[in-house]
Amino acid sequence: FRDAIGPRGAGNAVIAGAAVQRQVAGVIVVVARCDDGVVARAASAREVIGVGAVNCKRKSARFSSRGPNNPGAFVEDYVECVAPGVDIYSNYIRAGSTRLTKKSGTSMASPVVAGICALLKQKDRRLKGTWAFRYRLRRSFIDLGIFGPDSWFGLGHAFFHSRS
Repeated sequence: FRDAIGPRGAGNAVIAGAAVQRQVAGVIVVVARCDDGVVARAASAREVIGVGAVNCKRKSARFSSRGPNNPGAFVEDYVECVAPGVDIYSNYIRAGSTRLTKKSGTSMASPVVAGICALLKQKDRRLKGTWAFRYRLRRSFIDLGIFGPDSWFGLGHAFFHSRS
């Protein structure tokens, strides 16, 4: 979504509309929060789950965008959650050959959360829409940073366990 809409693009209304259409079909939309310090508009839409990145020590990645430093902000204005996004193995395709390489970014973290959502859906086929997934996801978050939501880690580190 970021490439199509981006921080300077059409904004939340387009993403929110697309996310609502997909919710009707039972699809959850998970979006990378951006790597340049500015929260992407696509990831700020309340109908999506915006994801930031942490390293293997659960420290905020230096490139991961953060939410507002405003106690009155809505939770969804923050980075909703974080997931591993530093030195993630990925395929690198060039000149017809493929090799394994390490990449970093919130775009490496958001598939982790999308995968957790897929596991939640497999566990409970009745789950439908962002709010249902949000509720289930939040039960599994490991709070990092200050207690409660914060601009660095949102509500915490996304994690799947049997009680999710």
